[in-house]
Amino acid sequence: GMREWVGNLTTWWLDSYLGRSAHSLKNNIGLAYSVVGVSMALYADQPNLATMLAKADTPRHLAQQITPFGELPNEDAPHDLFSFGYHVGDLIMLFEMVYVANQTTGLGIDPFTYRTNSSGSLLTALEWVAPYCAGQAPWPIGPISPLGGQDSECVILFRMAANALHSRKYEAVSRNATSKPNKE
Repeated sequence: GMREWVGNLTTWWLDSYLGRSAHSLKNNIGLAYSVVGVSMALYADQPNLATMLAKADTPRHLAQQITPFGELPNEDAPHDLFSFGYHVGDLIMLFEMVYVANQTTGLGIDPFTYRTNSSGSLLTALEWVAPYCAGQAPWPIGPISPLGGQDSECVILFRMAANALHSRKYEAVSRNATSKPNKE
């Protein structure tokens, strides 16, 4: 029933024009495509496919999305009210991708220190976004959505990091998360 349907959806997800187009994107959309593709393959009892996707896509997303300084330039949208949320949400998905890849494939990527010659790590990205999540610095990339909601994403991101690293610093960022980083 359901597993078979998800298996068919996974095939469409990977082989359709829309799926291939989403897979090629270097931002949160391409990353979400990969996370969902691996998750669907696992649910549809296709572990070899999940492993292939995770091994190919996890290092690629880390390399494409995090600069050596921890920035996520593919999420920069100066006139977009949701740029801050894209940055934080992208980091949550990167954690999820690395976690799923490690748990299901034994990929062995340390989510905090893995980097390529030209990229930063999740740790450098956490350090870069922490002051904005804690409301200690103005968000440098355009306006912030007046709708809020980013505070809960910051809490999730920094709770994940605090738990994984046993970090009081990230626990404090989680507690101090704000939906509106300071404005200049």
